[in-house]
Amino acid sequence: MPYHATWETRGVYVDYVGETSDTELARLARCVQGDPRYDDLRWLFHDFRECTGTTFSPRNIKMLAATDAAAALSNPRMKVAAVADMQDVIEMLTTYQDTRFGASALREPPLRVFAAVDDARAWLGMNASA
Repeated sequence: MPYHATWETRGVYVDYVGETSDTELARLARCVQGDPRYDDLRWLFHDFRECTGTTFSPRNIKMLAATDAAAALSNPRMKVAAVADMQDVIEMLTTYQDTRFGASALREPPLRVFAAVDDARAWLGMNASA
C-alpha cells in the first residue's frame, strides 16, 4: 500500500511512500468517507513528501473530485491540505483543484496545496505533533 492513514482526534493524516495512483487515492477516499467518524473530521492532510511519483488520468481525478464534493455535503467543515514537491504529484493535485467541485462563494476550494508542512498544518489547525 503506497500510503498509511493515521486517524487522529480531529482528522486523518495520510503519508505516501513510493509510487501512488488515482486508484489508490480513490480507495483512500472510500475508506475515509465510509467511516462512521467521517462527519466529525475537521481536516485531512495528504503528505506526499516521500512519494516517488504518481500515475493518474485527468478523467479519474475529476471523478474523484465529484465524489469528494458529494461526500463533503455531509461535512462542509472539513479542510483538505496536501504537501507535495514532485511535479507529477503537483500536476495531479492541480487537476483535482481545477475541477472546482465543492467550491462556492461560502466555502473555500476543497483542497489547498502547500510546499511546506508547517504552512499546511497551520492552515488546518493541526498541532505540531501531527
